[in-house]
Amino acid sequence: MDQEMIAYFDKHFRETSRQIEGLREETLGRFERVEEAVRHNQVSLESLRGEVRLVAEGVANTNERLDSFKVEVSNEFAETRKMIRLGYSDLDRRVRALEARRERPDRDPTEPL
Repeated sequence: MDQEMIAYFDKHFRETSRQIEGLREETLGRFERVEEAVRHNQVSLESLRGEVRLVAEGVANTNERLDSFKVEVSNEFAETRKMIRLGYSDLDRRVRALEARRERPDRDPTEPL
């Protein structure tokens, strides 16, 4: 081979080597940025896991309090119904007694109800 051809190939090989080295550095930089982003995301995910755990505990506590409240309200409603039933049964007994007294044929009409 002549010197001119050798110089031509040498120049192109050096240029190709520089391009390959540049691509290698660019690829390495991109990988480093990707690795950094992955680490950042992992830290963010761990933080979110902790926050989700706290929310789940809060929901569980709220559910327990709500269940307790439901039982308390149910008991109070049952007690209120019982009191109303007693009040109505007493009132019903009194009204029936008055009606029965009024309907008696042997009753003195001047006698107060």
